[in-house]
Amino acid sequence: MFIFNSLQTDNYVTVFTLVYTSYTMPGPSTFALVDQARNNLKKLESFITTGMDNCEDLTLDIVENGKDDADHHLTDLKLVMLDYIKMEKELKQFLDATDDVKKLVCRSYSL
Repeated sequence: MFIFNSLQTDNYVTVFTLVYTSYTMPGPSTFALVDQARNNLKKLESFITTGMDNCEDLTLDIVENGKDDADHHLTDLKLVMLDYIKMEKELKQFLDATDDVKKLVCRSYSL
């Protein structure tokens, strides 16, 4: 989650800076580093989905078994699910920003 917190406020500038820090003239090879990082981040989507599914299954197990301290566990699981939702949203925002900046650079330089 630390990745997203540092990029949350200024996704476009971060991606744009990443494109131009290593290369002088943008081109197809310019985006190799960005594409590689983006593909690695896309792998996180499956981890987030798996975590959400596990959280949901655990919640159902606790509710079905009706333990005495179920409320405490359900509150904790609700907070965990909210964290997963936040991570999913931030990941989507960053991936969308990356796509937008790549399109902008490609249009600007007729790539």
